[in-house]
Amino acid sequence: MTLLSLVVAISIALFIVINISPFFITIPKHLLGLSASELMTDYGNIIKYIQLPTQRALELNYLPIAPSAVHHFKDVKHLILLNEAVMVVSIPLLVFGLKKQKRQNQLWRWHYVPSSIQIK
Repeated sequence: MTLLSLVVAISIALFIVINISPFFITIPKHLLGLSASELMTDYGNIIKYIQLPTQRALELNYLPIAPSAVHHFKDVKHLILLNEAVMVVSIPLLVFGLKKQKRQNQLWRWHYVPSSIQIK
């Protein structure tokens, strides 16, 4: 259960970071002579491409993209989709496992006491 909790936490964290990343990006004004909105449009297209299994081709409106970059984003897409599949499968397993532990009065096992602290 501990390992499953760790997997769930990491996969959710990655999912959240990818989806909130557009809010934290700063765009240099001198980049390729494009406006910030044009760059953010293409950035949004990249995020959609790597997260949606139905989107088969990476299409950017303003930025030129090399074939090696397209291949890179294809590899990233596979990893992100794998993470999303792991997340979708592991969250219900964790919830089921926690409910089972609760029914068996075993939730006390989640209480962590460092070995340097002795309970008397």
